[in-house]
Amino acid sequence: MGTYDPAPGVANDENTDGNILNAMLNFPTSFTFTVVGKTMNDDELTENYTNKVKQVVIGNAGGDENSVECRITPRGKNFTRITMVVTVESSGMINNIYKELEEIEGTVMRF
Repeated sequence: MGTYDPAPGVANDENTDGNILNAMLNFPTSFTFTVVGKTMNDDELTENYTNKVKQVVIGNAGGDENSVECRITPRGKNFTRITMVVTVESSGMINNIYKELEEIEGTVMRF
């Protein structure tokens, strides 16, 4: 059995989420989410997009704006990168946040 193999009896197939994250991270842990959105150099679009990202991350991780680190960086004229550091409780929480970030209108990348 390898270092990152799931425990015996745990499903390990293409339909399983989180085995690698569970093996590599000790929860709860600090995790960095980065998302890039198309905001077209528009202050209102940038503010709305940023608020939606904050709602997703904080809503899933709990806490408030004071409990997360957030950096907003323009990426050229058309895009905005938002990086948030938050405490997560499980690999499922990480996966849920990534799925919801993908669903935000304007999201072009998430990592």
